[in-house]
Amino acid sequence: MAQVDDFRTKPLVKRSLDNYVPGTNATLSSPQGGLRIDVLGLARIMLMLMNQGEMDGRHFLQPASVRALLSEQWHYDKNTHNGDDYHGLFQAWGLGFQRFSDVSAPHYGDRLVDMLVAEVKGKPAFKAVGHLGFAYGLQSGFMFDPATRNGMIYVISGVAADPEKNPGRYSSLSLWEEQILTALYRLF
Repeated sequence: MAQVDDFRTKPLVKRSLDNYVPGTNATLSSPQGGLRIDVLGLARIMLMLMNQGEMDGRHFLQPASVRALLSEQWHYDKNTHNGDDYHGLFQAWGLGFQRFSDVSAPHYGDRLVDMLVAEVKGKPAFKAVGHLGFAYGLQSGFMFDPATRNGMIYVISGVAADPEKNPGRYSSLSLWEEQILTALYRLF
């Protein structure tokens, strides 16, 4: 269910489980791309990508395919406005994977961790690849650094507050996303 509704507009389709028949087309209430997965499943996909397409001794993707998925295909240029940077959150993309460039300004950018915390711990910026998810009150993230093989996954649901009204301090993420990612970063 939507966490924050805009009652000024009428929804195009009423989403209801009352009329849904399990096993039929669920795209009306599906996340972008239709992926429904738990955190352990996401972790397995992350490990497969970190292992150049291999998981449990099986090759799902060739290493060249993984490199192609993760390599930069688009970079936002603020001078030419060559795309939608979604309030600064989207700075660079591969083929379906966001590339987090560590761009930061108050309430703008794709920085994942508080650099003051990183500097105190003597750690570099976390320039990762991954994907964010937000729909129906869910906020989530899947990101990893292919070079260091460090990764983070988070899933937030039901915070009872509008993310737009609780912006992050140094990025376009919500305040609680910044806090969770920084806390996770301290651990590795």
